[in-house]
Amino acid sequence: MAESAGVLDGRKLAALSLRFYLPADYLAAWRGEAAAIIGADATAGDESEAAVNVRSAAVQAGVTHHELADHLERSRSFITKLMNGVKPWPKQLLAKARDFLAARTTSRTEVVPATHPTAR
Repeated sequence: MAESAGVLDGRKLAALSLRFYLPADYLAAWRGEAAAIIGADATAGDESEAAVNVRSAAVQAGVTHHELADHLERSRSFITKLMNGVKPWPKQLLAKARDFLAARTTSRTEVVPATHPTAR
């Protein structure tokens, strides 16, 4: 029993490192769950979270910073700063980015007919 008590020793726990591998949209999912519990609006969020949301949408859509910069007619460096949360997203640019990423995500989604050889 003394050995198992040593497992909880604070010095050993201080060296413990945990990693969680979650889908790119985990913040939105958690926010939705929490909002449902407390009866709040899940879409209301802090502007600093815009970078996380756009980044996750870009990953899902397979869009690079360079592609997004070209579409938004801004430099890749500026878009990278926005995506990393270094600079806040201007409202109009954020809306344009979200629209572009939503369209790209929709265009990447493809339905495989049940008779297709890759359908399981």
